[in-house]
Amino acid sequence: MGWWRRFLTRLVAADPGMRRFRAAVQVIVAVVLAIGVTLPVLTALHQPLVAVAPAAVVGMVSMLAVRSGGREGVITTLLLPLAATVSFTLAALVHGSIRIAELVFLVVMFVAVWMRRFGPRWFAAGMAAFIGYFLALFLQASFATLPAMAGAAFVGAGAALLARFVLLPERPEKAWHSGVRALRARVHTLLHAVDALGDEPGSTAKRRRVHDELLRLNATALSLGTTFTALDALPAERADELRRHVLDVELAAGGLVTAVDGLIDEPVDAAVRPAVAQVTAALDRDVAEAVTVSRDVADRLDGAGSPSIGMAVRRLAAAAADLGAATQAMQHDVDIPEEPPSDDDEPEPPADEPEEPEETRRLLPTTRTAVQVVVAGALSIYIGGLVAPGQWFWAVITAFVVFAGANSRGELLVRAWSRTVGTLAGVVAGVVVASVVTGHVAAQGAVVLLCVFLAFYLLPLSYGLMTFFVTTMLGVLYGLLGRFSVAFLEIRLLETAIGAVAGAVAALIVLPTHTRGRIAEQAEAFLTPVAELLRAAADDLRSGADVRPLAAEARDVDTQMHALLLSARPLGSYRFGDARARYERWRLLVSSCATATRGFARVIGPTAVTCDADTRIRLGDLAATVADLADALAVRDPDAAATSVRRACEQEGTLVDLVEAVEAGPTVLRTAIHQLGRLRGVLADLSAEFGPRSTTTLAPEVPPARH
Repeated sequence: MGWWRRFLTRLVAADPGMRRFRAAVQVIVAVVLAIGVTLPVLTALHQPLVAVAPAAVVGMVSMLAVRSGGREGVITTLLLPLAATVSFTLAALVHGSIRIAELVFLVVMFVAVWMRRFGPRWFAAGMAAFIGYFLALFLQASFATLPAMAGAAFVGAGAALLARFVLLPERPEKAWHSGVRALRARVHTLLHAVDALGDEPGSTAKRRRVHDELLRLNATALSLGTTFTALDALPAERADELRRHVLDVELAAGGLVTAVDGLIDEPVDAAVRPAVAQVTAALDRDVAEAVTVSRDVADRLDGAGSPSIGMAVRRLAAAAADLGAATQAMQHDVDIPEEPPSDDDEPEPPADEPEEPEETRRLLPTTRTAVQVVVAGALSIYIGGLVAPGQWFWAVITAFVVFAGANSRGELLVRAWSRTVGTLAGVVAGVVVASVVTGHVAAQGAVVLLCVFLAFYLLPLSYGLMTFFVTTMLGVLYGLLGRFSVAFLEIRLLETAIGAVAGAVAALIVLPTHTRGRIAEQAEAFLTPVAELLRAAADDLRSGADVRPLAAEARDVDTQMHALLLSARPLGSYRFGDARARYERWRLLVSSCATATRGFARVIGPTAVTCDADTRIRLGDLAATVADLADALAVRDPDAAATSVRRACEQEGTLVDLVEAVEAGPTVLRTAIHQLGRLRGVLADLSAEFGPRSTTTLAPEVPPARH
């Protein structure tokens, strides 16, 4: 595969359903519509043209902050210009009174963050209120310009509705098939990583890349199986079948990586690694061809060097066959209606409401963040005003936005650093690009729209890149307005750094949320659904051969896994101590835990059907014990964890002896026992990472069972 095709494959894989691409195009369309309608009206009414800014900004905020569809999405979008108009009015009331305007700004910041507790709709309204007050101060709005700005805000909301629901709506069938292509592309990028590892098996970086691709494959599969409205338009049985196909592809790809990884690690002659390359190349071309190629390779190399080599090649062939079958099943045409069922009466998804605190005097997260934002805003106004009087707006907006989505001080520090670096690079790019396109109106407009597109397209991937393109856009935009100067970009950089420092100081000193404490909370949230899945399986196994489908529960585990890894990501950005090494260990253990849980959930149904009652009860007891282990780790009880590990090892050993005495060769029962044993081992390792420091040590593990 040429580099261009590989680039396109990675591009498709990075955007399941082309959702980010469509969202970025929707932003461009909304902004163009808003400006195209507002400018002629403002000109005809002899209103200041700067009033066009609320139209463009409200349109962008609507596309960024409103997530729901149907009637709820329309209502939320129409609420944004109302919130912005309230802020315009407040700014007009204090127009000319700088100190009072600053105090009111702090109040607006507090309320905008505090109201997030009421759900996504109020999060969006808070963003609109903050941005509205910022614009009013920046544009020096008064009561004379208030009607024009309010009208422009409503035009921006209308443009956003038109772009999202009329001109560029999501088509369920197309989105689903695009998501399937993204999953296949993820499989290909994973195989490229495996192939590169085969060329240099001792490379730690290439092994990490394989693991990263597995996580990305899981994220794509999770998105495809849980968030696409196309599935809601199907009968429950058909939707579950499609989700199982997605899960099968993911598990088969993981099994292939395990098989290839094991084969690479074997001390073999030079003929084996080219065989691995043959299989991965065939998989890249056609999954059906890969099954035949892998079997031919296995027949040719079986027994070469040592018996373990033959077994490794056989495992590779079996994994390739599984991946081929799973991918072919997923590729079948899907009968999905063009339009999803009406969800006009479906309520907007609720926010993650915090549980009641154990101590009533503890602040809720939204209140804590609101207090931090006010402190950061006050510092930004004071220091920014000293450095550049009248230009502290950029410092305040930086102090505000770095708190959006940051759940710990580590996340905030990373966001603040990314924003500062992105602004620095954007200043340089803005100077260069503006100097090139100044005087060419069409080129300037095209660059502005391109920067807006790239900023929104890359926002979910990189906050720093988003900041880079926004800063570049500002440089070109000011050139388009005839107000460009290097000094302006220098002030923006300086004020951004001040706002980032103010936000960091507030996060570190005022009611701090420690990164490790946040990780501990997410670890408990991750381990709880693991225990619930295992306990559900245990209850069904003890009751009979009918085990409920556990795919949805497995996806809950995946969701919490990604949330946990996201909360721990700041540690991976640190360059001191053992933080990065610890993050890598956590990531490996947590993803291994989720993989074992996923594999057990997929195989337990067929296992229950093929087992006798006594074996089912024993397997259920083992699953219940591993669930107890997960619960013990969730509540940080090392003594209970040690007891559960010891009991699980004994139960696993008894089951393995029973199976080996009755059956020979691989069976689904052996696979289920293997997944539980793997899960038990990973949970025991996690106890050392997430549990409290204690003199209690876990019981030594029995020798690994043969499966």
